[in-house]
Amino acid sequence: MVTNLIKPVIFAVFAFLVSQFSFTAETGLSLEQEQLLQQLPIDQQSSIRLKIQQANELNQEIGDIQKEAITVTSRPKVKILSAEEKEEQRIRAYSLIYGYDLFASSPTTFAPATNIPIPPTYTLGPGDKLKVSYYGTENKNIESFV
Repeated sequence: MVTNLIKPVIFAVFAFLVSQFSFTAETGLSLEQEQLLQQLPIDQQSSIRLKIQQANELNQEIGDIQKEAITVTSRPKVKILSAEEKEEQRIRAYSLIYGYDLFASSPTTFAPATNIPIPPTYTLGPGDKLKVSYYGTENKNIESFV
């Protein structure tokens, strides 16, 4: 009687294992993915297996699209402009790029502007430095802060 019960149980276990291996071959899951699925509860295995299969299919599609995509383009030919065309392009550049006129010419120096003229209405205040130079029989330079 016990042997009669063992045979169906063994057959059921064998059928379950065969179905698991055949399903793995059909879906193309890796051995690592299968081992991961085996660690999950049985009720979650089928939904996770489906999600892994969908992710693998998407990765395959992305790889196929990347292989088909043309990523190399030819460089446009260099056009030699006449003087009139260069001037026209320069004039158009002023209207196309905001602030282009600020950078149209290069600065003569990168030194800070410290020797700038002071307007006649400027009032001396604390921290201003006065430099007085005397010339004649004796040359003197005097510097003082207000």
